[in-house]
Amino acid sequence: MVCTTWHICATGSPPCVTRGEISRVTRSTPLHIQQALHRCLGVEAGSIPIHSWADWSYATNAQSTLANATQETGWLPSPTTEPLAYWCLAFHAHGERQATEAIADRLAVVQQDSGFVTAGEQYAAPRWPTSLAVLAWSVIQDVWPQRYRDNIRRGVDALLSIEGRRIDPTPDIGHDTQLVGWPWVDGTHSWVEPTALAVLALKAAGQHAHPRVREAVRLLRDRQIQGGAWNCGNTLVLGQTQANHVQPTGLALLALVDEEDSQQRNESAIRYLLRSLHRGTGTTSLCWAWHALAAHGRLPASLANEIAVRTRCELGGGASPYKLALLRLAAWEAKSPLVTHTRGGTEAFVAEVSV
Repeated sequence: MVCTTWHICATGSPPCVTRGEISRVTRSTPLHIQQALHRCLGVEAGSIPIHSWADWSYATNAQSTLANATQETGWLPSPTTEPLAYWCLAFHAHGERQATEAIADRLAVVQQDSGFVTAGEQYAAPRWPTSLAVLAWSVIQDVWPQRYRDNIRRGVDALLSIEGRRIDPTPDIGHDTQLVGWPWVDGTHSWVEPTALAVLALKAAGQHAHPRVREAVRLLRDRQIQGGAWNCGNTLVLGQTQANHVQPTGLALLALVDEEDSQQRNESAIRYLLRSLHRGTGTTSLCWAWHALAAHGRLPASLANEIAVRTRCELGGGASPYKLALLRLAAWEAKSPLVTHTRGGTEAFVAEVSV
C-alpha cells in the first residue's frame, strides 16, 4: 500500500484528531495497556485519546480490526493471531511486561490441544500462525523461562508435523519440487513465506540443527530466483523467470542469516532490497526488508528516519495494528527480537523440545 498521506507525515506530526462522539464504546481498555501503547508508539499520552480500542480506531480513521474485536479480546490490539504475536514481540522489546504477558497468555488460549495455533480461537485452520506464536513464546523466555515452555514444546511438535506436499518434477517448473518446507494450507506445496516463518520460529526455539530446518534452508536457497531475490516460491515457470517481491525476499534473507553462502547469493538479494526502500513500497514489505538488511548489517544510514516517518504515516492515516507492530519492531533494527532471537535459538532448550 502506498502511503497517501506522505506529504503530511514527511513534514511533521500527523494531523490533529479529536475524539468525537463514540456511541459504540462498550468496554474500556485497561490503563496499563493504554500507557504501554503510548510509550511503545512514542505518542504523548492524551495526544490520541485512547479510551477504548473503538476510540483508537475512530480517532485514526481505521475502519476494521480494532473496533471489531470480540468481547473476549476487546482490549487487545487485534483479535487475530498474526498481529497479536508481533505486538507481543514489540511490547517485549520495549520492556512492557504486563502487555507482553497479556498477549502471550491470549496466544496460549488460542492454542489447540493439538499444539496448533490458528488465526483465532474460532478458527480450525489455517495452521501456519503456529510459527508466530512459537516465535513469540520463545523470545520472551528471558523473562518467563518456564511459563510458556509447554506451549512451545507442543507448538514445535505441531509445526514439525506439517509438511508441504511434494509434486512431480516437470520442465515447466524451475524449482526442486521434492524439497519439503511449509505450506500456507495443509496438503499443498511448500512456499517461501510460511517456510521462512517456520525456520525463524524453530531457530528461536533452539531447533537450528533439526533436519526439517536444514531441509527448509536448502529449499529457500533453491527457490531464490537466478541472479535475484525471492517471490512466493516460483523461480521459473513455462520458461519465464519470475519477478522478485520485497516481502518474501526480506523474510527469506532474514531466515538465512548465519547460513552458509559460499556462492555469495545473499548479495544480489541485499542489493534488490536496497533498491526497494522507497515511498512506493508497502509498509509490511518495508519492515521485512528493514529486518533483513539490519540482520545482515546493511541498513543505509541515509534512510535512518524511514521507520519513524512511516509510523507517523500509519498513525495519521489508519492505525493497522499489524503494521504498527512491525514498525515498532523494525525501529529496533539489529536489536529487534526478530533478529537477535532467530540466529541460533536458546540452546539450553533444544533437548526439551526435540522431536
